[in-house]
Amino acid sequence: MADKQSTDSRRQIESLVQEVLNKKSRIRELESERKVLQQARDELEHNCNSLTKQLDMCQRQSESQKERLVAFKASAEKWEDTRIELTEQLKAKEDTLIGLERKMRDVKDELYRTVQ
Repeated sequence: MADKQSTDSRRQIESLVQEVLNKKSRIRELESERKVLQQARDELEHNCNSLTKQLDMCQRQSESQKERLVAFKASAEKWEDTRIELTEQLKAKEDTLIGLERKMRDVKDELYRTVQ
């Protein structure tokens, strides 16, 4: 009977030792997985930070381009207004010049008539 108890105790001890070994193995696996997951998490955080910086830079660039576009449109409108104004002034001067040429021809004609 003592032999049977000894055998049973040995089996229980072996079973418990095997259970402890299995649990230690599982712990090592979990620690290894935790390290892999931590590395993946660190990489994702790095990528997230990098993408956030890129997004901020793109947003600033977009705002800058919008401001430049508004300034360009305002400048283009100003130049168009100036062009229209100068065109009108040129037309008025051409009309004045045509009128003066007509008067000069009339004066020339009158001068020729008086000379003859």
